[in-house]
Order: sequence, then C-alpha cells, then structure tokens
Amino acid sequence: MKYVGLALEQYLSTFISQNAKFDKAARTKMAFTPEEKRGLILFVTEHDPVRGQYGDNCFHCHGGNLFSNHKFVNNGLDVVFTDLGRYLMTSNAADKGKFKVPSLRNTAITAPYMHDGRFKTLEEVIEHYNSGVRRSATLDPNLAKHPPEGLNLSEADKKALVAFLKTLTDEKYMPK
Repeated sequence: MKYVGLALEQYLSTFISQNAKFDKAARTKMAFTPEEKRGLILFVTEHDPVRGQYGDNCFHCHGGNLFSNHKFVNNGLDVVFTDLGRYLMTSNAADKGKFKVPSLRNTAITAPYMHDGRFKTLEEVIEHYNSGVRRSATLDPNLAKHPPEGLNLSEADKKALVAFLKTLTDEKYMPK
C-alpha cells in the first residue's frame, strides 16, 4: 500500500499549472485587459493611505510563482474560533485560528473557499478582505495594519481583482 501512495504522489506532482493567461502575459504572448491589469495592480500594491496607496496587499500571503507564502496565518475569519486550526497540532496559543495559505493557481475553479468552505464565490472572498476581516489576537499583521472599517474598495476595484484572479486559471485544468 505504501508504494501506491508514493506512485500517486509522483503522478500528481506531474500536474503543473503554468499556462494560465497570467503566465502567457508574463511571457508576452498575451495581454491583460485593462480590468485585469487594474486587478494585478491592486493585488501587488500595499494598502497605505498615509502614502496615498490603496492596494490590497494580497502579495504578502499570495506571492511568488505559486501565489502562496506556504505559511500558516489567521486571515480574520472569526474572533471566537470554532476551528482552532494549526493550534490543534502545535498547542501554541499564537497558532489559534491559523491555516495554511493556499495557492491561488486555478482558484477560479476551486470553490468553495477558505478552510471551511464558507465562501462560495471569489466575490465573497474579496468582500471578506474588503470589509469583513475580524480582529483577534492572532490576526496576521498584514491584515491587522488595515483600517478597522476595511479597505473601502470600489465595486470596479472588486471586479478587477476577480478578473485578475481568473487569469491564474490554466485552461488545461478546467472541468469539462
């Protein structure tokens, strides 16, 4: 049985998503629409009103080629944790409510979202980060520095973020 698991692991590791619109645009074989470009700018820009920057800071957790920092963070889903997350493995109080940051590759086809599936759409996810982050002692510092009332994104900015996230989907992995 051990070898079946190893064989399956080796087979699954051959599935590499690297031909999404984002990848094609990076190779200059395809251009983003203005809305997708705006979404990318929001994605990689700090939210720092003092400096006049109004981005989303997404890249802190969802950076790099896999769009993940591979860390465990509390992204502000709850104040009182019904699921203690990483704490259940470490017994470290600082890990309460922390879950592994997923890759955003192919995120448009991986609903529902969050560790417990509470969000059904990317729009709901964006709205959580825009105005629904709940503050607790273990909240990720990159989210804790945002204003308590949220990012105050316009509807156009939220749509642009969703449009950008959809560029991370490799057509090869679309359900048929």
